[in-house]
Amino acid sequence: MPQLGTITYGITKMAFQRLHEQLVVEVDGMQVQIAEVLPGVVDTEGLWEHVKLAKEHRLPHVSYFDQVQKEGKIFSAEFAAKFLKFVLVDTESEEFSKVWNIHDSEHWQRWKTM
Repeated sequence: MPQLGTITYGITKMAFQRLHEQLVVEVDGMQVQIAEVLPGVVDTEGLWEHVKLAKEHRLPHVSYFDQVQKEGKIFSAEFAAKFLKFVLVDTESEEFSKVWNIHDSEHWQRWKTM
């Protein structure tokens, strides 16, 4: 959603989504696999610096970060890396080419216990 103070993030996120969609079309019929990975909100220094600045400027998306934190949906870098390893290394080639969302519980049992 477009929100005040998120122009660079929003444009970059949409560019990567479009890149994924375009690559899927461009490599159709080739032996190339394309996947999009959505690792969720990851607990990094950059995240907390952004939240701090957003709070200082009273930007509307601060409530989003408060909500995901309350719901326990801010993941450690190690947890996100475990998910990325699962997608990149541990999935079978037949299932790789799709959108992988860390919140999709369909595949949790396969990587959360690794």
